[in-house]
Amino acid sequence: MTGRERVIAAIERTPLDRIPRYDGFWEDTIQRWEQEGLQLPEVKKITVEGQEKSIGRPVDFCFDLDMVQLFMDISMRFPTGVVADDGVKITVADRCGYTAQKFKGRASSMHFISHMTEDPDDWEKYKCRFRLNLSDTARVDCENYYLHTKEYPSWMGFKTIFDEYRKLDKFISVFVYGPWEETWRHHGYENSLMDLIAEPEMIREMFEKATDLMIDTVRHMITMDCKPDAIWLAEDMGCTRSTLFSHNVYRELLWPCHKKLGDFLHENGIYFFMHSCGLIEPFLPDLIEAGLDVIQALQANTGMNVVDLKARYGDKITFFGNISEQNFKNGPEAIEAELREKIPVAMAGGGYIYHSDHSIPPEVSLETYLHAMKVLDEIGRYH
Repeated sequence: MTGRERVIAAIERTPLDRIPRYDGFWEDTIQRWEQEGLQLPEVKKITVEGQEKSIGRPVDFCFDLDMVQLFMDISMRFPTGVVADDGVKITVADRCGYTAQKFKGRASSMHFISHMTEDPDDWEKYKCRFRLNLSDTARVDCENYYLHTKEYPSWMGFKTIFDEYRKLDKFISVFVYGPWEETWRHHGYENSLMDLIAEPEMIREMFEKATDLMIDTVRHMITMDCKPDAIWLAEDMGCTRSTLFSHNVYRELLWPCHKKLGDFLHENGIYFFMHSCGLIEPFLPDLIEAGLDVIQALQANTGMNVVDLKARYGDKITFFGNISEQNFKNGPEAIEAELREKIPVAMAGGGYIYHSDHSIPPEVSLETYLHAMKVLDEIGRYH
Protein backbone atom coordinates (compact mmCIF):
# COMPACT_ATOMS: atom_id res chain seq x y z
CA MET A 1 0.00 0.00 0.00
CA THR A 2 1.08 3.59 -0.51
CA GLY A 3 1.20 5.92 2.46
CA ARG A 4 -1.87 7.73 1.18
CA GLU A 5 -3.83 4.50 0.78
CA ARG A 6 -2.76 3.36 4.24
CA VAL A 7 -3.93 6.50 6.07
CA ILE A 8 -7.25 6.55 4.23
CA ALA A 9 -7.81 2.86 4.99
CA ALA A 10 -7.15 3.46 8.69
CA ILE A 11 -9.69 6.30 8.79
CA GLU A 12 -12.28 4.40 6.75
CA ARG A 13 -11.74 1.11 8.68
CA THR A 14 -11.00 -0.83 5.48
CA PRO A 15 -8.33 -3.56 5.22
CA LEU A 16 -4.72 -2.39 5.43
CA ASP A 17 -1.29 -3.94 5.88
CA ARG A 18 0.00 -2.03 8.92
CA ILE A 19 -0.92 0.97 11.00
CA PRO A 20 0.05 4.26 9.37
CA ARG A 21 2.67 6.32 11.14
CA TYR A 22 3.83 9.88 11.35
CA ASP A 23 5.78 11.87 13.92
CA GLY A 24 7.02 15.31 14.85
CA PHE A 25 10.67 16.01 15.72
CA TRP A 26 12.35 19.00 17.28
CA GLU A 27 15.09 20.47 15.15
CA ASP A 28 17.81 19.62 17.66
CA THR A 29 16.55 16.03 17.94
CA ILE A 30 17.49 15.45 14.30
CA GLN A 31 20.81 17.22 14.88
CA ARG A 32 21.56 14.85 17.78
CA TRP A 33 20.62 11.79 15.75
CA GLU A 34 22.88 12.80 12.89
CA GLN A 35 25.73 12.99 15.40
CA GLU A 36 24.74 9.50 16.53
CA GLY A 37 24.97 8.16 12.99
CA LEU A 38 21.58 8.77 11.36
CA GLN A 39 21.98 8.98 7.60
CA LEU A 40 19.24 11.18 6.21
CA PRO A 41 18.35 10.52 2.58
CA GLU A 42 18.48 13.20 -0.06
CA VAL A 43 15.07 14.57 -0.98
CA LYS A 44 14.02 16.12 -4.24
CA LYS A 45 14.54 19.86 -4.37
CA ILE A 46 13.05 22.25 -6.87
CA THR A 47 13.50 25.94 -7.46
CA VAL A 48 10.29 27.94 -7.34
CA GLU A 49 10.49 31.64 -8.15
CA GLY A 50 14.09 31.84 -6.99
CA GLN A 51 13.62 29.82 -3.77
CA GLU A 52 14.80 26.23 -3.27
CA LYS A 53 12.01 24.03 -1.95
CA SER A 54 12.39 20.54 -0.46
CA ILE A 55 9.69 18.07 -1.45
CA GLY A 56 9.07 16.44 1.92
CA ARG A 57 11.32 16.18 4.97
CA PRO A 58 14.27 13.75 4.82
CA VAL A 59 12.94 12.14 8.00
CA ASP A 60 9.65 11.31 6.23
CA PHE A 61 11.54 8.87 4.03
CA CYS A 62 14.12 7.75 6.58
CA PHE A 63 11.41 6.23 8.82
CA ASP A 64 8.92 5.40 6.04
CA LEU A 65 6.34 7.84 7.37
CA ASP A 66 2.99 7.80 5.59
CA MET A 67 2.15 11.49 5.59
CA VAL A 68 3.62 14.76 4.40
CA GLN A 69 2.64 18.26 5.43
CA LEU A 70 1.99 21.55 3.75
CA PHE A 71 1.26 24.69 5.77
CA MET A 72 -1.48 27.29 5.44
CA ASP A 73 -1.20 30.92 6.47
CA ILE A 74 -4.54 32.40 7.60
CA SER A 75 -2.94 35.44 9.21
CA MET A 76 -3.80 39.09 8.71
CA ARG A 77 -0.42 39.30 7.01
CA PHE A 78 1.19 41.93 9.16
CA PRO A 79 4.74 42.96 8.20
CA THR A 80 7.13 40.18 9.13
CA GLY A 81 10.85 39.85 9.66
CA VAL A 82 13.70 39.31 12.08
CA VAL A 83 13.73 42.10 14.65
CA ALA A 84 16.89 40.97 16.45
CA ASP A 85 19.36 38.07 16.26
CA ASP A 86 22.23 37.81 18.72
CA GLY A 87 23.30 34.35 17.60
CA VAL A 88 21.67 32.69 20.61
CA LYS A 89 18.14 34.08 20.52
CA ILE A 90 16.08 35.40 17.66
CA THR A 91 13.21 37.92 17.86
CA VAL A 92 10.69 37.81 15.03
CA ALA A 93 7.66 39.86 14.06
CA ASP A 94 5.22 37.30 12.68
CA ARG A 95 2.52 37.68 10.01
CA CYS A 96 -0.04 36.49 12.56
CA GLY A 97 0.32 39.69 14.54
CA TYR A 98 2.74 38.98 17.36
CA THR A 99 6.39 39.61 18.14
CA ALA A 100 8.18 36.80 19.99
CA GLN A 101 11.63 35.62 21.00
CA LYS A 102 13.05 32.09 21.06
CA PHE A 103 16.35 30.25 21.17
CA LYS A 104 17.83 29.55 17.75
CA GLY A 105 18.16 26.03 16.38
CA ARG A 106 16.85 24.11 19.35
CA ALA A 107 13.67 23.11 21.13
CA SER A 108 12.36 26.02 23.15
CA SER A 109 9.16 27.82 23.96
CA MET A 110 8.55 31.35 22.73
CA HIS A 111 8.46 34.49 24.84
CA PHE A 112 5.68 36.66 23.43
CA ILE A 113 6.52 40.35 23.52
CA SER A 114 3.52 42.08 21.91
CA HIS A 115 0.30 41.48 19.94
CA MET A 116 -1.34 43.64 17.28
CA THR A 117 -5.01 43.53 18.40
CA GLU A 118 -4.76 44.01 22.13
CA ASP A 119 -8.08 45.89 22.45
CA PRO A 120 -11.37 46.29 20.54
CA ASP A 121 -10.13 49.43 18.78
CA ASP A 122 -7.15 47.52 17.38
CA TRP A 123 -9.49 44.78 16.19
CA GLU A 124 -11.78 47.24 14.41
CA LYS A 125 -8.75 48.75 12.73
CA TYR A 126 -7.19 45.53 11.51
CA LYS A 127 -9.97 42.96 10.99
CA CYS A 128 -10.32 43.98 7.33
CA ARG A 129 -6.97 42.25 6.75
CA PHE A 130 -8.64 38.83 7.19
CA ARG A 131 -9.34 38.26 3.51
CA LEU A 132 -8.20 36.17 0.58
CA ASN A 133 -6.62 38.41 -2.05
CA LEU A 134 -5.90 36.30 -5.12
CA SER A 135 -3.57 38.95 -6.52
CA ASP A 136 -1.37 38.47 -3.44
CA THR A 137 1.04 35.57 -2.92
CA ALA A 138 -0.27 32.11 -2.07
CA ARG A 139 -1.34 31.29 1.47
CA VAL A 140 0.08 27.77 1.39
CA ASP A 141 3.70 26.62 1.28
CA CYS A 142 5.81 23.56 2.04
CA GLU A 143 7.74 25.54 4.66
CA ASN A 144 6.26 25.84 8.12
CA TYR A 145 4.13 28.93 8.76
CA TYR A 146 5.79 29.10 12.21
CA LEU A 147 7.96 32.24 12.17
CA HIS A 148 7.85 32.14 8.36
CA THR A 149 9.74 35.29 7.30
CA LYS A 150 10.35 34.45 3.63
CA GLU A 151 8.09 35.50 0.79
CA TYR A 152 5.36 32.99 -0.01
CA PRO A 153 5.28 31.62 -3.57
CA SER A 154 2.69 32.77 -6.06
CA TRP A 155 -0.38 30.58 -6.40
CA MET A 156 1.06 29.03 -9.57
CA GLY A 157 4.33 28.50 -7.74
CA PHE A 158 2.43 26.73 -5.00
CA LYS A 159 0.72 24.50 -7.56
CA THR A 160 4.15 23.43 -8.79
CA ILE A 161 5.03 22.46 -5.21
CA PHE A 162 1.72 20.68 -4.64
CA ASP A 163 2.01 18.64 -7.82
CA GLU A 164 5.45 17.42 -6.72
CA TYR A 165 4.08 16.45 -3.30
CA ARG A 166 1.25 14.49 -4.90
CA LYS A 167 3.80 12.39 -6.79
CA LEU A 168 5.11 11.07 -3.44
CA ASP A 169 2.01 8.87 -2.94
CA LYS A 170 1.84 9.99 0.67
CA PHE A 171 -1.17 11.41 2.50
CA ILE A 172 -1.09 15.21 2.18
CA SER A 173 -2.31 17.20 5.16
CA VAL A 174 -2.33 20.98 5.36
CA PHE A 175 -1.45 22.18 8.85
CA VAL A 176 -3.03 25.48 9.90
CA TYR A 177 -3.81 27.41 13.05
CA GLY A 178 -7.40 26.82 14.15
CA PRO A 179 -9.63 29.79 14.98
CA TRP A 180 -8.67 29.69 18.68
CA GLU A 181 -4.93 29.48 17.96
CA GLU A 182 -5.06 32.15 15.27
CA THR A 183 -6.99 34.49 17.57
CA TRP A 184 -4.72 34.38 20.57
CA ARG A 185 -1.66 34.87 18.37
CA HIS A 186 -2.81 38.36 17.37
CA HIS A 187 -4.89 39.17 20.46
CA GLY A 188 -2.70 37.70 23.22
CA TYR A 189 -3.19 34.54 25.26
CA GLU A 190 -4.39 36.11 28.49
CA ASN A 191 -6.50 38.67 26.63
CA SER A 192 -8.18 35.93 24.62
CA LEU A 193 -9.00 33.81 27.66
CA MET A 194 -10.44 36.79 29.54
CA ASP A 195 -12.36 38.10 26.54
CA LEU A 196 -14.14 34.77 26.07
CA ILE A 197 -16.17 36.13 28.99
CA ALA A 198 -15.61 39.90 28.85
CA GLU A 199 -15.94 40.44 25.06
CA PRO A 200 -17.59 37.29 23.68
CA GLU A 201 -18.99 38.92 20.53
CA MET A 202 -15.58 40.27 19.58
CA ILE A 203 -13.99 36.85 20.15
CA ARG A 204 -16.77 35.20 18.16
CA GLU A 205 -16.04 37.54 15.24
CA MET A 206 -12.31 36.80 15.49
CA PHE A 207 -13.03 33.07 15.33
CA GLU A 208 -15.39 33.53 12.39
CA LYS A 209 -12.98 35.69 10.38
CA ALA A 210 -10.21 33.10 10.73
CA THR A 211 -12.57 30.24 9.81
CA ASP A 212 -13.93 32.01 6.74
CA LEU A 213 -10.44 32.81 5.47
CA MET A 214 -9.46 29.17 5.91
CA ILE A 215 -12.50 27.97 3.97
CA ASP A 216 -11.92 30.54 1.21
CA THR A 217 -8.29 29.39 0.92
CA VAL A 218 -9.20 25.70 0.71
CA ARG A 219 -11.90 26.48 -1.84
CA HIS A 220 -9.33 28.23 -4.00
CA MET A 221 -6.95 25.27 -3.65
CA ILE A 222 -9.71 23.02 -4.93
CA THR A 223 -10.30 25.23 -7.99
CA MET A 224 -6.57 24.93 -8.75
CA ASP A 225 -6.69 21.13 -8.59
CA CYS A 226 -4.63 21.24 -5.37
CA LYS A 227 -7.12 19.51 -3.09
CA PRO A 228 -5.33 18.10 -0.02
CA ASP A 229 -6.30 14.87 1.70
CA ALA A 230 -6.83 16.63 5.04
CA ILE A 231 -6.92 19.96 6.78
CA TRP A 232 -5.17 19.61 10.12
CA LEU A 233 -5.94 22.31 12.69
CA ALA A 234 -3.47 23.28 15.39
CA GLU A 235 -5.97 24.06 18.16
CA ASP A 236 -4.59 23.62 21.69
CA MET A 237 -7.65 23.67 23.93
CA GLY A 238 -6.37 22.01 27.09
CA CYS A 239 -3.77 21.98 29.83
CA THR A 240 -2.61 18.95 31.79
CA ARG A 241 -5.56 18.97 34.21
CA SER A 242 -8.51 20.38 32.28
CA THR A 243 -9.77 22.09 29.18
CA LEU A 244 -8.77 25.76 28.86
CA PHE A 245 -12.37 26.93 28.90
CA SER A 246 -15.72 25.54 29.90
CA HIS A 247 -17.87 23.31 27.76
CA ASN A 248 -20.51 26.05 27.55
CA VAL A 249 -17.98 28.61 26.30
CA TYR A 250 -16.60 26.15 23.77
CA ARG A 251 -20.03 25.19 22.54
CA GLU A 252 -21.25 28.77 22.19
CA LEU A 253 -18.21 30.47 20.66
CA LEU A 254 -15.76 28.03 19.08
CA TRP A 255 -17.77 24.90 18.24
CA PRO A 256 -19.87 26.64 15.52
CA CYS A 257 -16.65 27.41 13.63
CA HIS A 258 -15.43 23.83 13.95
CA LYS A 259 -18.82 22.62 12.70
CA LYS A 260 -18.84 25.04 9.77
CA LEU A 261 -15.36 23.91 8.77
CA GLY A 262 -16.21 20.23 9.21
CA ASP A 263 -19.29 20.55 7.02
CA PHE A 264 -17.34 22.33 4.29
CA LEU A 265 -14.51 19.79 4.30
CA HIS A 266 -16.84 16.80 4.13
CA GLU A 267 -18.85 18.38 1.31
CA ASN A 268 -15.58 18.53 -0.63
CA GLY A 269 -14.17 15.11 0.25
CA ILE A 270 -11.44 16.34 2.60
CA TYR A 271 -10.71 14.80 6.00
CA PHE A 272 -10.81 16.95 9.15
CA PHE A 273 -7.85 16.50 11.53
CA MET A 274 -7.16 18.37 14.75
CA HIS A 275 -4.11 18.66 16.99
CA SER A 276 -4.78 19.68 20.56
CA CYS A 277 -2.44 19.44 23.50
CA GLY A 278 -3.89 18.99 26.96
CA LEU A 279 -6.84 17.19 28.48
CA ILE A 280 -9.50 17.63 25.80
CA GLU A 281 -11.46 14.42 26.30
CA PRO A 282 -14.54 16.36 27.57
CA PHE A 283 -14.78 18.00 24.13
CA LEU A 284 -14.59 14.75 22.13
CA PRO A 285 -18.38 14.26 21.74
CA ASP A 286 -18.69 17.83 20.45
CA LEU A 287 -15.73 17.44 18.10
CA ILE A 288 -17.25 14.25 16.71
CA GLU A 289 -20.53 16.09 16.20
CA ALA A 290 -18.63 18.85 14.40
CA GLY A 291 -17.37 16.26 11.93
CA LEU A 292 -13.83 15.72 13.20
CA ASP A 293 -12.36 12.61 11.60
CA VAL A 294 -9.00 12.39 13.41
CA ILE A 295 -7.82 13.68 16.82
CA GLN A 296 -4.14 14.11 17.69
CA ALA A 297 -1.92 14.13 19.86
CA LEU A 298 -3.75 12.67 22.93
CA GLN A 299 -1.28 13.90 25.55
CA ALA A 300 -0.61 10.88 27.75
CA ASN A 301 0.33 12.68 30.98
CA THR A 302 -3.17 14.19 31.16
CA GLY A 303 -4.61 10.74 31.86
CA MET A 304 -5.99 10.20 28.38
CA ASN A 305 -5.32 6.64 27.22
CA VAL A 306 -6.13 5.40 23.74
CA VAL A 307 -7.12 2.01 25.17
CA ASP A 308 -9.97 3.63 27.10
CA LEU A 309 -10.80 6.12 24.36
CA LYS A 310 -11.00 3.37 21.77
CA ALA A 311 -13.58 1.53 23.85
CA ARG A 312 -15.73 4.66 24.17
CA TYR A 313 -15.35 6.38 20.82
CA GLY A 314 -13.48 3.97 18.55
CA ASP A 315 -16.26 3.64 15.98
CA LYS A 316 -16.74 7.42 15.71
CA ILE A 317 -13.26 8.93 15.37
CA THR A 318 -9.69 7.95 14.48
CA PHE A 319 -7.05 8.32 17.19
CA PHE A 320 -3.62 9.63 16.25
CA GLY A 321 -0.87 9.50 18.87
CA ASN A 322 -0.91 8.97 22.66
CA ILE A 323 2.57 7.38 22.78
CA SER A 324 4.27 9.25 25.62
CA GLU A 325 7.31 11.37 24.85
CA GLN A 326 8.25 10.81 28.49
CA ASN A 327 8.54 7.07 27.89
CA PHE A 328 10.71 7.82 24.86
CA LYS A 329 12.94 9.78 27.24
CA ASN A 330 12.93 6.86 29.67
CA GLY A 331 14.54 4.56 27.12
CA PRO A 332 13.89 1.48 24.97
CA GLU A 333 12.30 -0.74 27.61
CA ALA A 334 9.82 1.93 28.75
CA ILE A 335 8.66 2.83 25.26
CA GLU A 336 8.40 -0.81 24.20
CA ALA A 337 6.17 -1.57 27.18
CA GLU A 338 3.84 1.30 26.28
CA LEU A 339 3.68 0.30 22.63
CA ARG A 340 2.85 -3.30 23.49
CA GLU A 341 0.14 -2.17 25.90
CA LYS A 342 -1.57 0.33 23.61
CA ILE A 343 -0.98 -0.51 19.96
CA PRO A 344 -2.80 -3.88 19.69
CA VAL A 345 -5.95 -2.37 21.18
CA ALA A 346 -5.71 0.94 19.33
CA MET A 347 -5.22 -0.65 15.92
CA ALA A 348 -7.98 -3.26 16.19
CA GLY A 349 -10.44 -2.73 13.34
CA GLY A 350 -8.57 0.33 12.07
CA GLY A 351 -9.09 3.85 13.37
CA TYR A 352 -5.56 4.43 14.66
CA ILE A 353 -2.46 6.21 13.34
CA TYR A 354 0.85 6.06 15.23
CA HIS A 355 2.35 9.31 16.58
CA SER A 356 4.06 10.36 19.78
CA ASP A 357 1.89 12.44 22.11
CA HIS A 358 3.67 15.61 20.99
CA SER A 359 7.03 15.74 19.18
CA ILE A 360 10.17 13.71 19.81
CA PRO A 361 12.43 15.81 22.08
CA PRO A 362 16.25 15.97 21.91
CA GLU A 363 16.60 13.92 25.11
CA VAL A 364 15.61 10.84 23.08
CA SER A 365 18.49 8.84 21.61
CA LEU A 366 18.51 7.49 18.08
CA GLU A 367 18.85 4.00 19.56
CA THR A 368 15.61 4.42 21.50
CA TYR A 369 13.67 5.71 18.51
CA LEU A 370 14.95 2.97 16.20
CA HIS A 371 13.95 0.38 18.80
CA ALA A 372 10.44 1.86 18.97
CA MET A 373 10.10 1.69 15.18
CA LYS A 374 11.30 -1.95 15.22
CA VAL A 375 8.65 -2.83 17.82
CA LEU A 376 6.04 -0.94 15.82
CA ASP A 377 6.98 -2.93 12.72
CA GLU A 378 6.49 -6.13 14.69
CA ILE A 379 3.19 -5.45 16.44
CA GLY A 380 1.58 -2.94 14.08
CA ARG A 381 0.85 -5.32 11.19
CA TYR A 382 -2.58 -6.62 10.32
CA HIS A 383 -1.36 -9.71 8.42
